[in-house]
Amino acid sequence: MISKVDTSCNVLLDPGSKPGVTNKKNKVPHLTKQRKLGNTGEKLAAAYLKSEGFKICAVNFSTKLGEIDIIAQKYDFISFIEVKTRKKEHFAVSQVVTKSKQQKIIKTAKLYTMRHKIKNKVLRFDIITVIGSQDDHKINHIKNAFYGQ
Repeated sequence: MISKVDTSCNVLLDPGSKPGVTNKKNKVPHLTKQRKLGNTGEKLAAAYLKSEGFKICAVNFSTKLGEIDIIAQKYDFISFIEVKTRKKEHFAVSQVVTKSKQQKIIKTAKLYTMRHKIKNKVLRFDIITVIGSQDDHKINHIKNAFYGQ
């Protein structure tokens, strides 16, 4: 659910995270372990981006086409960022985001730029991997991880 507008970025902010799993008995949503880990990774990635001078424009921007974890702006470019979080480093960067996931991100980014009338900005597709826990983690920012068409 999108609810705040960041006028300096000219984009929408989503203060919440993805919905969790609903407990059928009492209808109270709860997050899976994997979703909690993902939320932690996204928060750590956003904090990292801010420390690097990025302005966070949107978090968990979601449409019927797909979702983008973080949209951030620095200077004259906008980065559409997929965040992958793992407790241990047991995967190769090439396996982090599949070709089909890349295509969904690209389509969602195109929709985002049309919706927000974004022109004259360089668009970039990045991946941030977060390995570890909230207290002990390593962040790897892969700039221009893939290219849109």
